[in-house]
Amino acid sequence: MELIITKYFKKRAKKLTENRKSLQSKLDACLLDFAKKGRQSKFYRHKMKGDKKDLDELQIGGDVRIIMKVM
Repeated sequence: MELIITKYFKKRAKKLTENRKSLQSKLDACLLDFAKKGRQSKFYRHKMKGDKKDLDELQIGGDVRIIMKVM
């Protein structure tokens, strides 16, 4: 699977992980694992419901999540 990472995501991730290096490594591990395994990834949680039903959620740790569109 190929991941297309937007400029917006890169900017937000950089700001979020500026002072939290452990979070940066978790984020990298999550994206690599999802790219390899897709929805079988250990970070994958579920499809969203309601008006966000086209989106999927990845749980990084704690209250950090990635909401994304899988094509």
